[in-house]
Amino acid sequence: MAQAQWRGVRLQPVYLPETALAQPAMVVNEPSVTLAWTRSIETKWALPELHDRLGTLVLREYPGAEAKHYPVLDAAGENQRTQRELEHRLLGQSRNPIHTAGRLATYSYINMDVAILQGLRVAEKVAAQEEC
Repeated sequence: MAQAQWRGVRLQPVYLPETALAQPAMVVNEPSVTLAWTRSIETKWALPELHDRLGTLVLREYPGAEAKHYPVLDAAGENQRTQRELEHRLLGQSRNPIHTAGRLATYSYINMDVAILQGLRVAEKVAAQEEC
């Protein structure tokens, strides 16, 4: 199996106690030569009932962390093939069912709406299995 290139990110929290919402959306990409981080994430956006409450947490995402989270997209698709092969091997070695959803679990670079939808579908699948 070839050695895949993997991307890692580091999240640095910034707490703003006197601010209700700090940015215009949950995730704001901030590509800039003047900023060290690449995007900001404010998860409070996911719960509208919290929007007016003071205090928020913004996570700034920095590239190049030691931990690697998902394969780097490459034109030939080699890194993604390696990731799928590793996932297949993991599924074959587990005694318990493995359900994956989201960026970290699937080692994929996907939009947050897709990650949330994956989570909801996995939860429905697990709930249906428990009913049996």
